[in-house]
Amino acid sequence: MTIDMTHPSGPTRRIAVLGASYAGHRAIQVLVASLPDDWQVVVLERNTHANHLYAFPRMSVVRGHEQKVFIPYTNMFKPAGAHHVQHVLLHANILQLDQDRRRVSYELIDDKGAGVQWLQWDYLVYALGSHLPDPINVWSSSEHVSRHDGSKKMGIRWLKDAQDRIQQAKSIVIVGGGALGVQLATDIAVTYGSSKKVTLTHSRSQLLPRFDPWMHEKAAARLIELGVELVLGSRVDLKSVSGDKSSFRLMDGRQLQGDLTLFCLGQTPNTRFLDASSLTESGMARVDRTLRLSNNDRIFVIGDAADAFGAINAGHTAWDQAEVAANNILALINYPQAELQVYNPTPPAIKVSLGIDRAIRQTQKGELIEVDSGSIDLNSTSMWTRRGLGTDDLWL
Repeated sequence: MTIDMTHPSGPTRRIAVLGASYAGHRAIQVLVASLPDDWQVVVLERNTHANHLYAFPRMSVVRGHEQKVFIPYTNMFKPAGAHHVQHVLLHANILQLDQDRRRVSYELIDDKGAGVQWLQWDYLVYALGSHLPDPINVWSSSEHVSRHDGSKKMGIRWLKDAQDRIQQAKSIVIVGGGALGVQLATDIAVTYGSSKKVTLTHSRSQLLPRFDPWMHEKAAARLIELGVELVLGSRVDLKSVSGDKSSFRLMDGRQLQGDLTLFCLGQTPNTRFLDASSLTESGMARVDRTLRLSNNDRIFVIGDAADAFGAINAGHTAWDQAEVAANNILALINYPQAELQVYNPTPPAIKVSLGIDRAIRQTQKGELIEVDSGSIDLNSTSMWTRRGLGTDDLWL
């Protein structure tokens, strides 16, 4: 089945957006605000709610706030004009991207009986991000969630299972000294104190290696203060990992073991629907400075999937890329020979929590700051209000 592009009352042109997380959502906002009335946006997204991933490490440790990090897509298409064609959000799994015929196939998650369907498009925004490490990947299996359907209910259940695993373990080994590993280690240490032995191992001698050494120094000092054992400077020998992942050896021979091991290793780009010829050796999508795919000028790639000239994987860089890509599509719609915007990444910036009440921050200007980490829920409800949503009922 193909969504009909020729129906008299329907749109004549269409933009498909694959993925509605940080990058996709911002692209959608920019597009619907300025598209001509006869253009339609169709979004394919496997989650029923936006997942506020930056708060997932905290919510996998601390109980009682899980509902706040799954945010309804209610206002996704505002502010579209009153006379504009209806935009569409499809809760679906993507199956295949046919670049030559400008179509994408999908299967509705809530209506498998509908079978495989095809969607034609004139432009496509590829915003499928990256495959997340298991400790924050709700699509990985858990005791109660073996087949995730992308719903808020299942996502909350997954986070609660993660909380249970951490609570039950007396010793925890965290592999990876990026922001995820540091945040998990400090949150666990603050929440449970000396009742748990927490070890953080990292292949390099510096934590948070993409940032100023000051960030490492502050993070390492806080971890040591909290009683976390730091094991730095040697990679995991993957061949030595036991079947239950409870023990393994480092390349320098040191042996680590725990009741629970959390692998917080790097993300891998979700580019499996793109032609191999358009990918780098690391699997990222090759794009030009306008964020068009190297081998298809009708496809724009944004967010973690794009090899965006050294940009870090972060919400603020995804936002910037989304604006460039969406504005370029709008320009091309109005004038095919338009001069397009170019994307230039900003300097690395990040805020890393070091337990419930502390954080460190590196700004785009290079400022290095110790700050209050905010509320225990990391101000997750602000993600609701930014989208024009109320916070009276966070279970929606």
